[in-house]
Amino acid sequence: MKTKTWMMVGSIVTALALTVGCGQRGYVVSDGSGINKSATTSQVTNGSQQEKQTAASNSEKLQKPTWNTKDIDAKENGNFPIAINLLKSMSDTKSPAEEVDISLVFKAPWNYYGKIIKATGTVGIVQDFPPDSEPARVSGGAASEIVIYNKDMTVVDFYLMDSSGTVKVGDTVSIYGLAVGQEVVENKLGGKTTQLVMAGKQYDKQ
Repeated sequence: MKTKTWMMVGSIVTALALTVGCGQRGYVVSDGSGINKSATTSQVTNGSQQEKQTAASNSEKLQKPTWNTKDIDAKENGNFPIAINLLKSMSDTKSPAEEVDISLVFKAPWNYYGKIIKATGTVGIVQDFPPDSEPARVSGGAASEIVIYNKDMTVVDFYLMDSSGTVKVGDTVSIYGLAVGQEVVENKLGGKTTQLVMAGKQYDKQ
């Protein structure tokens, strides 16, 4: 289960890097001689206008992201980086959260895309990622994974953009975040389990 989650988070780093880097351009041009020269005023002006247009476009996409409701696979559908960007723009995810039955979210996660939800369950797995790992870099600091399940054994794999603190296996926690799809992982008995995938930055330990 942990290996699968690492693969999911790691594959998203490139997409995030492309999103962040698309607005970073310099105003230096080359005349082909190998010596860089400053761009002309018109080139700088045009570049500035393009920068503003790109920034405006990115801002609009952040406010009104297009969630992938066709592919439910969280490793492939692109919803994970959308969630991370939205979460980074929010200082509080507890106040707007809607408490839900995670069994209903699991059944049709697309109905909850873009909505901050609160889900409560028992911790089955908890693991912090190393500070220099890709998951930690994606979150901009600490990162961890908390896997919870409810009474009907619906499982949620929660990517937390923070340390898991004192949370341990067997604790009851409430998580706050965004659903991004499902993932299929191998279980200890040799079969496969489908679980809901969420990303968030806050939780409560009960």
